[in-house]
Amino acid sequence: MMAISEDAKYQARVDIEHKFVQSLILINSGAIIALLGFAQAVIDSNIELAIVSFYGLRFFCLGLVSGVLVNYFRYRVNTLKASNQDAGVERNKILSYVSRFLSLGAFIFGFLYISIRGVEIIAL
Repeated sequence: MMAISEDAKYQARVDIEHKFVQSLILINSGAIIALLGFAQAVIDSNIELAIVSFYGLRFFCLGLVSGVLVNYFRYRVNTLKASNQDAGVERNKILSYVSRFLSLGAFIFGFLYISIRGVEIIAL
């Protein structure tokens, strides 16, 4: 069996993390675009549904900004390590992880909010 080098393992982790962040940004930005189109289509016929859409936009915008912040905190970790300033590395790592979970959580919460409130409004 062939051993995998540490560099290959590290590169695989970096690639997976990069794809994960791309996915967070993609799902949140896609939801924003879809909701803007939906809200524009229903604003004249069902204002309550349009309002729910705009509340949902807030969650997806939070998810998008949080997803983008992941890259910022990862950048800070790398620059601090490169300049041998270990003081802020752990804090920026933690903020990077928090941003990831906040982005995913905002998407899930926004999806659930729109789904539940949208069905309630349509059922009325």
